[in-house]
Order: sequence, then C-alpha cells, then structure tokens
Amino acid sequence: MKFNKKFLGPVAVVAGLAVTVLSFQNCANNQSGSSSSTDSTTATDTTSTSAAVLTYPNTTPVYMVPGQSVTVKFLKPSGITDLTNWVWYAYNDGHALASHFGTPVESNGYLYISVTLRSDWTTASKDVRVYLYNKSTQTYLDGNGVVLRLTYGSTTAYTGDAVAEMCQLSTAAYVPTFIYSKTAAAADALYVYDNGAGIGYLSCSWSDSSGNTTSAIDCLNTSAWPSGWASMTLNLYATNRCGTSFSHSY
Repeated sequence: MKFNKKFLGPVAVVAGLAVTVLSFQNCANNQSGSSSSTDSTTATDTTSTSAAVLTYPNTTPVYMVPGQSVTVKFLKPSGITDLTNWVWYAYNDGHALASHFGTPVESNGYLYISVTLRSDWTTASKDVRVYLYNKSTQTYLDGNGVVLRLTYGSTTAYTGDAVAEMCQLSTAAYVPTFIYSKTAAAADALYVYDNGAGIGYLSCSWSDSSGNTTSAIDCLNTSAWPSGWASMTLNLYATNRCGTSFSHSY
C-alpha cells in the first residue's frame, strides 16, 4: 500500500513538532505506581485469562467501549522481518484514542499493539483501522489492518486483552513520548506516541505564574482545558499499561 499523505497527517505533525516545540521522552522511567483519581483516560481494563491471537490483517472488529484499554496480540506478518522501521497507525480515529501511533512490540513470533479509547467517547459506533507502516519505504504493509469498532452504550467489549503477556516483556518499563505545543488549538496541542507498553492513565493540570494550579482532569477532554492554558504550565502525569509512571511539566 503506497504512502498517502492524508493517512499520515498526525505522524507528519509529530515529526515536525519534535523539532519546534517542547517534547520529552522517558522510555524507561524507574518509578512505578498508579493513581486512584477518577480523572483518568483509562477505566478498568477488560482482561481475560487467555489472550486472543489474531491474524494480520484482521477484518473482524475488535470491539471497544469508552475507557477501555486493549493490548491486541497477533501473528507477526510474513512481510515483516525486522521491526526497526515499523510503526502502527490508527487511521481516522478523530482523537478517539489516547494515542493513534506507536511502536509495535515483538515476542516469539507475535506482535503486540496497545490502544485506549477515551473515557468520554459518546459516538454510537465508529470503525478505525490500525495499520502497520514502514517509515523507511513510506508504505503500508496492506490496505486492511486491524479493525477497531469503537462503541458507546454497548455491552460487547473485547476480552482477549494480552496486557499480562505484554507486561512480561522488557518494554514494560517504557512510557509514552509526549509532544506539546502551546501554539496549536487545544484539540491538536498534545500528541502521545506509544513506545510499546500502552497508556494506562493520563491526567493534566495547569499552573499559572502565581502558582495557582487547576484540578487534574483527563488530558483528552480538551473542552475542559482552562481558557488560558496556552499561557500556563502544563503538569502531566501518566502511567503505561504496566504501571510505570511518568510526570513532567511543560
């Protein structure tokens, strides 16, 4: 599948922002922990005792409900020998996912990709395709990918979560990369790149020049950001799906 600029819009944006705005990456933060706050991106994970194994591509939808995190496990496609130049990309998610691009993780012939549906998602049903994209050749592995069906008010949710397996790998200590721009609109101000261990918790607060700090909220709920956020300091706290924590102020 050939490179199409409209597919890679957010990826290109992140590449540009990494040069021009504040960014911070801490792949292996030694701190670990969790938060009891309700102002998080992720609600309770749905985890089965045995992870499902999908094929890639897979057109049978993986159903997700608001606040759910899922680590999808599938057989490594025969068209991939080395993951060095490969990323996953969720096309046309419309900011529904906490992160719409990241690094797939490989172990024993399987690939793992972690996705999180924002907790305030209210659309009845939307299909999002997750593709594997080669940065070097600027091509997609195929035109189908893995289909995520994002639903609201549904009792059907994916139960083949492979988080327990994924968290046994060396990448379990990796936290996401955050790129923040104070010159963009709020909806496009914060990008999250998943480094392999997914997103378990994501909250933001802002401090003004007098030291006053807002209450922590779900970072993805941009409609609740304070009106003067661009002139304030962002305080970000997050964990990956394995509990490794990260905090930084921008």
